Amino acid sequence: MLLVITGAFLAFALAEGVLRVADIPPGSEQKGALETHELFGWFHVPNSDTVYWTPSVNRNPVKINSHGLREREYAYEKG
Repeated sequence: MLLVITGAFLAFALAEGVLRVADIPPGSEQKGALETHELFGWFHVPNSDTVYWTPSVNRNPVKINSHGLREREYAYEKG
């Protein structure tokens, strides 16, 4: 039993070391561009920039416009 516990501890310690060397933050940085919203639950923070992480460890930069949308900046009024 002691060998199993020691092995699990070493595996977690190795994974932590690899994640720190690869500069992968624990959890998700996606929360940096989100805030709570009464109606929608979560909504993008207007005029924010963030990096979304995918399971394959790809970094995807995302820019949020002034309306809170992942879109270019444009007016809602018809031109």
